[in-house]
Amino acid sequence: MKQCCSILVFIILSVAGFSQSNSRSTSVQNFNPGDRLHLEQFLWGYAKNNSGKSEKSLIDFNAIENWRGLGEYLAFSDDGKYFAYTINKPTGTQYWFRRLDSLVIQSIHNGWRWAFAGPNPGFFTAKGDQYIFKNGGSLCFMPLGKSQPRHVNDVVSYKGSQQGKDQWLAYQLKNGDPNLILHNLVTGKETPFSGVTDYQFSNTGEWLVCKRANDLLLYNLVTGTEKLIPFVAEHVFAGNGKAVLLKATENTANGSITTLKYQGAPYWQEKTIWSTDQKKTGIGSYSLDNSGRQVVFSVLDSTDISIWHYTAGMDKAVVKITKATPGIGEGQVLSGDVSFTDNGRYITFALQSPPNSRKPDPEMAQVEISDHKDLYLQSAQAKLSNQPKKYTALFNLENGKAWPLESNGKRLNLLQGDFAVLNKNPRREHGDRFWEVSNEMDLDSNWLVSLKDGNSRLLPTKAAGGHFWFSPGGRYLVYFDADKGCHYFSYDLHTGVVRDISENIPHNQLGITDPYSGHKPSSGSMAAWLENDAGLLVYDNYDIWKLDLTGKEPGVNITNGFGRSNNTIFKLPEANIYSTDIPVIKAGALKVLRAFNTQNKQSGFYRKADLSAGAPKLLYMGDYFMNKIPGCYDPNVSKDGVAPVKAKNRETWLVQRQSGTDAPNYYETNDFKNFKRLTNFQPQQDFRWLSEELHSFNHLDGRQGQGILYKPDNFDSTKKYPVLIALYGSFSNNLHQFHAPAYIDQAMQPGKSPTWLVNNGYLVFTPDIYTTPLKYGPSAYNVMEGAAQYLKQLPYVDGDKLGCASHSYSAKLGAYIFTHSTSFSATAISEGYIYANVINMALSNSNGVNQLESVENGQEYGNLYENKEAWIDHTTVLQADKATSPLLLFCNKESTPEYQDQTVQLFTALRRLEKNVWWLKYDNGDHTLHDLKELRDYTIRYTQFFDHYLKKAPAPLWMTQGLPLTVKGIESRYELAPTGSCGKVCTICKKWNEQYKKHPEMFNQPIQDWRLE
Repeated sequence: MKQCCSILVFIILSVAGFSQSNSRSTSVQNFNPGDRLHLEQFLWGYAKNNSGKSEKSLIDFNAIENWRGLGEYLAFSDDGKYFAYTINKPTGTQYWFRRLDSLVIQSIHNGWRWAFAGPNPGFFTAKGDQYIFKNGGSLCFMPLGKSQPRHVNDVVSYKGSQQGKDQWLAYQLKNGDPNLILHNLVTGKETPFSGVTDYQFSNTGEWLVCKRANDLLLYNLVTGTEKLIPFVAEHVFAGNGKAVLLKATENTANGSITTLKYQGAPYWQEKTIWSTDQKKTGIGSYSLDNSGRQVVFSVLDSTDISIWHYTAGMDKAVVKITKATPGIGEGQVLSGDVSFTDNGRYITFALQSPPNSRKPDPEMAQVEISDHKDLYLQSAQAKLSNQPKKYTALFNLENGKAWPLESNGKRLNLLQGDFAVLNKNPRREHGDRFWEVSNEMDLDSNWLVSLKDGNSRLLPTKAAGGHFWFSPGGRYLVYFDADKGCHYFSYDLHTGVVRDISENIPHNQLGITDPYSGHKPSSGSMAAWLENDAGLLVYDNYDIWKLDLTGKEPGVNITNGFGRSNNTIFKLPEANIYSTDIPVIKAGALKVLRAFNTQNKQSGFYRKADLSAGAPKLLYMGDYFMNKIPGCYDPNVSKDGVAPVKAKNRETWLVQRQSGTDAPNYYETNDFKNFKRLTNFQPQQDFRWLSEELHSFNHLDGRQGQGILYKPDNFDSTKKYPVLIALYGSFSNNLHQFHAPAYIDQAMQPGKSPTWLVNNGYLVFTPDIYTTPLKYGPSAYNVMEGAAQYLKQLPYVDGDKLGCASHSYSAKLGAYIFTHSTSFSATAISEGYIYANVINMALSNSNGVNQLESVENGQEYGNLYENKEAWIDHTTVLQADKATSPLLLFCNKESTPEYQDQTVQLFTALRRLEKNVWWLKYDNGDHTLHDLKELRDYTIRYTQFFDHYLKKAPAPLWMTQGLPLTVKGIESRYELAPTGSCGKVCTICKKWNEQYKKHPEMFNQPIQDWRLE
C-alpha cells in the first residue's frame, strides 16, 4: 500500500478551482469538419447579438458542451459535519447522457474542501472519520478534515457493509495474493483472503461470501469463523441472513453431479437436500422463504418439470408438485419459476397452456379468413398465438392442495399473507371489440381470495387494479373507489366487514384531478400508513387527511383546509414522484411538510407537529425550486431537483435549491427557516442570461391562464421582439427553475430550456395548455389564440412574428393550431403519433394490434361515427389547405413506423398543396436526438428556420435549394442565401433578392453588417 499526494493535490486544486466557477467561453468549437465555420457566419440572430460590445459572452456550442452542473449524487455524513456531491458534464456523442466530471467532499462548518477529477462516488464511514471512494485503479481513503489522503493502488473493486456497530470494507486487488482484503472500518483490523474471483456481502451484512476457482468461502463477520464449500456454482441467502442455499456441480470420473445444499442457523451444518448425476436433469429456479427454514426449487428434465420442497430438519427435499398433482388442469404445463409467498405458507408457481401442436396441411389452400365476429383481427391472432399464456398457481403447504389462483379471466393484482386480490377485466373476453363492452361491463370486477381454502368473495367495487392496498399489519384491505364519490374503504380481513372510512368527507374531494385535462377525478393518492395499522394518511388535491381503518373515527383534515384556501399543495417529505412505495410512519413522527403554491409558484416548508386538525405553521416559502413534488409538476417538462437529505444522527438537512438566475446549489438547514449556503456555482455569470416572468392572460373563452415569459437579461423595452410559444402541458409551475443551456433535441425543447433562443434574440413563452376529451384541438386553440392576442398587446412584442413549437403528445395540438390559426408566422412540429391523420391511424394496425380503441378511448377522440365532424376537424391532412404558416417537421429513422407514416402523410399533403414545408430526418435519432453531430445540426437548422420567418433573416441554402440525397453528409448548405427563395411566395426572400441587386457589395461583409432597406 502506498501514500500518493503530490499528483493528487495538483488535480484537486485545479478541479476545485473550476468546480465553483465556469471560465468564459469566447470561441466556437469546429463542429462541422466540412464547413469549419463560426456561428456568426450562418446564424442571423447570433451574429446580430454578437456584434455589440458586451462583457459577457453569448451562449455558443462550446458553452453548451462544456457546461458543468451539480450531479444527482448527494451524501451526508451520519454526524452532519461533511457532505459529498458530484459535478457533471456532457459526454461524447450521447450528449444528454451526462457523465461525472468531479467528486467534491466538503465540510459543513469550515472551508475544508477537496475535489477529485473523474472518480465514482463512494461513502462516508459510520464513524464519520473518512470518505472512501475509487478513483481509476486506486482506492482512496480521505480522512475528513485533514489533508493527507491514503491510496491503495491496483484495486479492481470494493464493497461495503454495515453489521451492528461494525462497518466493513472489502476490496479486491488486481495483482498479488492475497487478492482480497477485508477491512474493519471501526477497529482498523484487516483480514486477507487468497484466490478470490468474486465476492459480496450477504444482504444482512453478517457474511462475506468469496467465490474462488473451485469453492465458496463463507466468512462470518460476527464470529470470524470460516466455512469452505467445494464446487459451488451459485448461492442465495435467505432474506434474514439465517440460511444459505448452495448449488454445486462436481465433475467426477463418471460424469458430473449436481447438488443442492442447505446451511442454516444456528449450527450452519451442511445438508445435501437434492442431487442428480443425470445429464438431462437440472435445477430451474430456487428460493428460500423469509425465515430461511424452507426451500423450494424446480427440477427440469427432458420430459417434465417437478417442484420440490425442503424444511430444515428433513433428511431430503421431497416432490410436492407434478403435472399429475390434483388441481393441475389436464394438458397444463408447469413452468420452472417458483417462490414462496411472504408468510412462507404457500408456494407460487406458474402454469402454462400447452403449445398448439396442430400443423397446417400442405395440401390445403393457405388462406386467412377474417370474420366480422372475430374477437381479434387475424394479425393480432397471429401475434397472440405465439405468446404462451401463463397463469399463477398456488400450493398450500398445510393441506397439500394445488390450485390455479388465476383462472376464468381473473388476474392476480395483489397478494399478502393469506389473501390475494384478483381482477377480472371484461375486455379480455371481448378481444379488441371494445365497442361491445357496456358501461357496466366496462368496469373491472375484483375478488378477494382466501389462500387457506381458495374461497373468493366479490368485492363491492369496480376500482381499477392500482387502487388496492393491504395494510402493513395485515388486518385490512384498503381500496379507493372513484365511482363511489372518490371514497376510501377498508375491508376487515378477520370479520369481512366493509366500511367507508372517509364517509364524512365530501364526495370527490379525495379524488386527484388534473386541472389541465378536463378529466373527472379517477384516482386516489396514498401518503403513508400509521404504525401498527393505527390509520393512514391520504392526499386530496391540496391537503392531507387522516383516516381510521376501523371506520369508528371520522376522517380528519390534518392541514385543516389551509392548502385549498391558500392554493398550496402539501406533501410528506417521503413523497417521491418515481416511487409507489408507501412509507410507514409513527403517529408523532410528522414534523415537516413540503409545500408548493400553485399561484405564485413558491416552494418551501411548513411544520405540522401532530395529526390533529389544524393549520400547519409556515417555516419558509420562497421564489425557488427545490425538487419535483408529486402532483405539482409535469414530469415531462420539469427539472428533478433533489429532495432534502437528513443526517442520520443529527437534526440537520441538506437542501438543494435553484431559481431562474441562481444555479442549483446546496444549503444546510436545522429548522427549514434559515438556509446556510454551502456551494456557490454560478456558471451563468459569464454569459448573457435570461429573466423570467409569470404572466396571466385570458383564453378566448375568458378563462384565465398562466405562462412564463423568458426575456434576455439585457432586455430593451423599446425594441420589438419575436416570440416562440412552446406548447405541451403545465409549464407555468416551472417558474424558478434554472435552465442550463442545451441543444435543441426536439421542436418543443426551447420550452424546457429557453436559454439558446433567448441568446439569439427571441422571447420564449410557455403557457399552460388545457384540453378537453373530444375537443383537443379547439381547447388548445382556445389557449394559444388567447396567448397570441395577449402577447400582441405587449409593446415590446412583434405581433406579426410569433412562432409555435410542439412535440410528441402536443404534436396533435400543434398540428391543429397549424391548420386553424393565422396568428403564427412559423411552426415546428416533431414526432407526433396521430397529428397528421387520426382516421388513418385509428383504422390501421401497429405490430398486429388494431389502433381503433387506442384512438377512440385512449386518446379520447370518441366514437368515430358519432363524432365524425370532430374527427375530420382533427385530421390535419384534410385541413392542410387552410394552413398559412411555413412548417418544419422532424421525425427520425429510428422513430416508430407509425410516427414516420404520419409525418410522410402530412409532408405529402403540404407538398401537393405547394406549401412551404421541410422534413428533417436524422439517421441516429429516435423520438429525440442524442448524437452530438445531429444535435448541433438540428439546433442550427431550427434556429435558421425561425430566424428567416420571425427575424427576417435571409433563408439558408438548404431552404432555398434543398439538400438532395446525393449530397447527404457531404454538404450542409447552412450558408444564408440573399439570392434564393424558400418558396413560391415569400416577401422576406423577395426583399433580400432586391437588396442584393441594389447592394451586392454588402454581402461581402460579415452577416452582422447586412441590412434590409
